[in-house]
Amino acid sequence: AYLISKDIVQLQAVRRDLEEVLPAYMVPAYMMQIEQLPVTRNGKLDKRALPEIVAVSEKAYTAPKNELEAQLCSIFSEVLGVERVGTQDSFFELGGDSIKAIRIVSKLRSAGYHIAIKDIMQKYTVEAISYAAQKSALEEQYEQAEVSGIVPLTPIIREFASWNLPKPHHFNQDMLMEIELEEEKQLREVLDALMAHHDILRSVYREGQLEIVKVRDSKAYELKVYDYSEEQAAAELMEAACTDLHSSINLEEGPLVKAAMFRTVAGNLLFLGIHHLVVDGVSWRILQEDISTAIRQVKEGTKIQFPSKTASYKAWAEALAEYKDSHLLQKERPYWEQVAAQMAAGELRMDEQTGESGYGSCTIHLNKEETAQLIHQASRAYNTEINDLLISALGMTVRKLTGARDVTIGMEGHGREPIHKRID
Repeated sequence: AYLISKDIVQLQAVRRDLEEVLPAYMVPAYMMQIEQLPVTRNGKLDKRALPEIVAVSEKAYTAPKNELEAQLCSIFSEVLGVERVGTQDSFFELGGDSIKAIRIVSKLRSAGYHIAIKDIMQKYTVEAISYAAQKSALEEQYEQAEVSGIVPLTPIIREFASWNLPKPHHFNQDMLMEIELEEEKQLREVLDALMAHHDILRSVYREGQLEIVKVRDSKAYELKVYDYSEEQAAAELMEAACTDLHSSINLEEGPLVKAAMFRTVAGNLLFLGIHHLVVDGVSWRILQEDISTAIRQVKEGTKIQFPSKTASYKAWAEALAEYKDSHLLQKERPYWEQVAAQMAAGELRMDEQTGESGYGSCTIHLNKEETAQLIHQASRAYNTEINDLLISALGMTVRKLTGARDVTIGMEGHGREPIHKRID
């Protein structure tokens, strides 16, 4: 965008005003102030005579002006893995997405501020986000004591039951991380604290019901220790041990968390395998952070202290049950019914049938430069997340291949969407 003004224009202020009235993708990625618009002899705009706006990939560093901006810059730096963040840097250009926005909301909440995820996605610079952040009220605390009991069925738990999987216990996610601990006793301290803090991990799943068991009544996790420090084929042995742990999960009896400590030549590793009913992609980031915090505190000999609990999964499930009958959702119902009706028309039509079922995979490697362009630069045109770009590319590909204008894609989301009441 080109702006004409006799006075010096603060482009960031113009951007903020535009963000109040326009969707994010319509706010110009780059703006420039010029003295006048060039015109042709006929008095029409001469686009070719407009000066080129220099699209600088590295914005000049703008230091934070107050404590909140400094905290936000520090949180951005930690979550996005960027060494130095200025107040004018864009969340999207630094590789931000909705899951990283959740982490920023969580960390800002620990610092005593409340902000909505949509504010981070729509404002996207530290300066603009700082205007939207509000001091958290002290009474906005969630249940910090132990949570237990039956969890009302959420849509995703109902979905899991409807699949009738042949081996429902083996629907797990896992993580392997380096740990600076030598003693099994210390690791048990860390895992005990983790299971007490994240109540949902102490669950069992019986007859279609998810139940959180009290700490005193549950064996919340199983930990095995393997010494492969003198083994040549340590990687293969670890993989076999992890597979055994995964397949040993029992949904009805529990625990749904299996852990292993591997002693190797390169150092000690912690494996965690957890049933997908009680963990997801966002949860892992939080668990990983909490494990690192607890290990540091155990090594220092201090009491393990995690950030305050946010809403429990049980409280979230109860809120979803309320939301189901809310006026807000009923108002949206005709829209979603229309979407559901359109879905059949968006199925892939293929030219030939092979008579076989299954799937194949095609792997594409991008070099470092292409990766940087995709994650940091391609988002600038419309302030998009990487997912938006990948889905657009998929839609265009399907149209080229089949001529179809619509394509139906099943996508997994993190599920932490805004509902009729505020719940973190």
